[in-house]
Amino acid sequence: MNTDVIKRYAELAEMKVAREADLDEVKKEMESLKEIVLNELVSAGVKSMKVTLLNGRERTVYARKVKYAAVKYAELRPQLVKALRETGHEDLITVNSNRFSSWAREMMEEGGPGIPHAVEQCIEMRERVEVRAPR
Repeated sequence: MNTDVIKRYAELAEMKVAREADLDEVKKEMESLKEIVLNELVSAGVKSMKVTLLNGRERTVYARKVKYAAVKYAELRPQLVKALRETGHEDLITVNSNRFSSWAREMMEEGGPGIPHAVEQCIEMRERVEVRAPR
């Protein structure tokens, strides 16, 4: 039996757990800084800012508004499912929320058909601000 391979697998599993814990901490800190970063960008009157990191790489940090559709109240979920079926959009019942929001944004675009009234009664368009720093 090659115990070296088994040992290596166990070591990798251990590394994975440690890195996932580190990543959770990074995400928590980023979340705690998001509002502060947003306020800094707004107070500076800029939409984005390029910064040089300690490793010499550059990143552009920016904020963007994202519109998404959400059920107004949890109690309206059955009514929304019924409305989607009745308006021929039953394919949206089992999709994730991003796909549903994308559909709602498309329907609301200028010149678009609009959201069917029965569906519109159950949802509301909300907006959140995301802070990003892509590669």
